[in-house]
Amino acid sequence: MLLQHWRMRLHFLWLVQLLTIATMEMSGPFWPLYFKQLNHTYLAEISSQWASILGGLAYILPLVAAMFSAPFWGKLGDKYGHKLMLLRALFALGFSQLLLVYITDPILILLVRFGQGLTAGTIAASQSYAAKMSPFQHRGQIFSRIQAATAAGSLLGPLAGGYWLEHMEMTGLFARSAIIFLMLFLTLYCLLPEDNKKQSLQKTSKNSPEVNQANILWPPLVLLAAICLAQIAKRMPQSFYALYAETILGQGSMMIGILYSATGLGILIAAPFSGYYFDKLKNGQDKRNFLQGVCLLSLLLMLLQSQINSFYPALILRFFWGICLAAILPLLSAQLSAQGGIKAIGKQVGISHSAIKLGGIVGIATGAVIFSLLNWQWAFATIALTYVLLLWLLSKQTATEPDTREEVKLIS
Repeated sequence: MLLQHWRMRLHFLWLVQLLTIATMEMSGPFWPLYFKQLNHTYLAEISSQWASILGGLAYILPLVAAMFSAPFWGKLGDKYGHKLMLLRALFALGFSQLLLVYITDPILILLVRFGQGLTAGTIAASQSYAAKMSPFQHRGQIFSRIQAATAAGSLLGPLAGGYWLEHMEMTGLFARSAIIFLMLFLTLYCLLPEDNKKQSLQKTSKNSPEVNQANILWPPLVLLAAICLAQIAKRMPQSFYALYAETILGQGSMMIGILYSATGLGILIAAPFSGYYFDKLKNGQDKRNFLQGVCLLSLLLMLLQSQINSFYPALILRFFWGICLAAILPLLSAQLSAQGGIKAIGKQVGISHSAIKLGGIVGIATGAVIFSLLNWQWAFATIALTYVLLLWLLSKQTATEPDTREEVKLIS
């Protein structure tokens, strides 16, 4: 039976997104180790340094590819349906995992990863579908819940991958991932209604108005820059935080994993509530103040982090930073999607994800450079500076302030 109510569809997409991210993250932490194990003709042995470089490319290449392809797939989804884009993304993920079962050449593996980035993109497709098939006034909840599913998958995936790799080779993990994606593909095909048919949209179109000045808090270019900056700040610690935890906090791999998980746990807990609260705010200025307040709190947390050299205070700061991250990026993306109207949701979400991918690449590179050239205190201070720039951007307003009375009428 098809899932008819929008809340049922959102819960279903939440589960699909969780399983998708968890399946991809099963192999995520282990790419350098896998490259080190490979033997091939033009390199008799891969050194640890080369394994690290190849592992880094395995992370970065899909991001680069997705940065260019996301708007194209979003626009195509607007025309032919975002359910089709979800099916396409799941098929691409499953097919790429199947190829990796048989391909052992490092260069070909990197090409497969690049192709996966070009053709996949489940997060953007899920957000576009849910936003298109749900009432407009719940858009903040939609984007936040998909973010929560992504955080949950990022928590569970490495744990499952580490457990299974104790009992099988990496290729066995790829084969298991391909089977999971096939099952998700078939389940989604059977249960999710089409979103390119008029009768599917009639129930939500009256609650999903086209672009209205009351829904626009920032100009599109300001929002894109803010999304990019938010992702830079989020990704910057990824390249150095493990070294900071090992050398400054004096922790081993288990405790470092707990520190990383604390941020994901904060996102998972806070995301649904931040989206719900944001949707309940009727006044545009209140929404702006909410996001600015969260950014200011993130800035203060990073300044505190730059002075911390013990485990438990760092753990607390990581958790509260996760709570802040649960609000900033998904709500900015929801604002950008609102400016395209129901007919251009996919295009707007795709553009948003391009900014997210660009921010991720810049953030990882910037964090690595600052940490290597200066020290960990400067690295966290740079993240705080990023939030200063983000606060400045969010102080920008549209040419005409929203009419809050019109917004109340629209939502009611």
